[in-house]
Amino acid sequence: MTQSVCIVGGALAGGTAAVTLRQMGFDGELFLISDEINADYDRPSLSKSVLCGQQECPPPLFESGWIESNRIELLPSTRVDKLHTDAGELVLSNGSTLRADKILLCTGSRARMPEIGGIARPGIFSLRTDLDSIAIRSSISTGSEVVIIGGGLIGCEVATSLVKLGCKVTVVESAPALLLRVLGEVGNWMQSRLATLGVTVLLNSQVTSIEGNGHVTGVQLASGDKLPADVILVAIGAEPNAQLAVQAGLVCERGIVVDARGVTSNENILAAGDVASWPIRGGGRRSLETYLNSQAQAQIAAAAMLGRAEPAAQVPNSWTEIAGHRLQMAGDIVGPGEILHRGAVGEGPSLAFRIREGRTEAVIAIDAAADFGVAKRMIDDQSAVLPDELRDQTIRLRDIHKKSREVAL
Repeated sequence: MTQSVCIVGGALAGGTAAVTLRQMGFDGELFLISDEINADYDRPSLSKSVLCGQQECPPPLFESGWIESNRIELLPSTRVDKLHTDAGELVLSNGSTLRADKILLCTGSRARMPEIGGIARPGIFSLRTDLDSIAIRSSISTGSEVVIIGGGLIGCEVATSLVKLGCKVTVVESAPALLLRVLGEVGNWMQSRLATLGVTVLLNSQVTSIEGNGHVTGVQLASGDKLPADVILVAIGAEPNAQLAVQAGLVCERGIVVDARGVTSNENILAAGDVASWPIRGGGRRSLETYLNSQAQAQIAAAAMLGRAEPAAQVPNSWTEIAGHRLQMAGDIVGPGEILHRGAVGEGPSLAFRIREGRTEAVIAIDAAADFGVAKRMIDDQSAVLPDELRDQTIRLRDIHKKSREVAL
């Protein structure tokens, strides 16, 4: 019987797991260790409202007093230096040790940094924490030249925010399109929307070095061209913070390898959130790095620690706001099958489905929040659909879903 739990990582996944344990009736010792003085804040807002100055600081994740009401022993500004798996023992940065029956690793991820000359110069930023967002905001002003290395979600979200503040923004992307892995062909439309805002996008381009005399002054491209820069944001992805797990001898491969319960190669140690390489529905595994998947994984892992495991391979589930448009995604839009559009992209609310062998595998909702709930359930159910019906906007999406469920029964 589990009598004590220690959670390493105090952000979304760690906090969600702690609250879930109490909601499920766990009455034992519950420790939450965080290397931040306060990790209870909403990270999606960092590239949007906080960076724009609409909010001075990000909103909290949990209700006021949640630590006390859930009887959590919080250890802020504390690092775990070693994990002894056999003893279930954690060695902390203050020299003390903790032991627990179950340990949950929610150590998140860090910004991936390119190995190029000048990368350590002042004026170069990544965006992972509230302090990063505030530092970027304080470093720019109207007319600032900003180069963003990487055209993924964070890069495009930041580009949107900074161009609104009057910055001259250039996104440098090594791929042939923006947001290729996340949005597929929809990324081409999103690039056009960013261009309309005034963002310059350079595709098939690579930064080979960063120039400056102390502070950054620009970047050198592989093409030989140079771009001026007062500020540089590196947004080329993230690396799971799996160092503790590696030291402890847990199986790791681009994150901590877990099963569909969140259990690692040691039955008493689990992982959730960005650090976890979780099984994906349809095969394979990876770290998903999304808010909604982190929440789901934390809840699954909490149940597993109490012996109530409900294994669940993950379906990627995320959202973003770029260039004035809200996009919600379920499943991997890039994959086998065909893309089927319900409504024209850029002409009001629309949906783009990936259909494989007559079943819904993924969807992107563009300014279509009202339909996304049903669309996501269709992805979860892998609903059988007729292409002509799915394209026909006179047929309600919920009726298509209902018909699919009735046929399945």
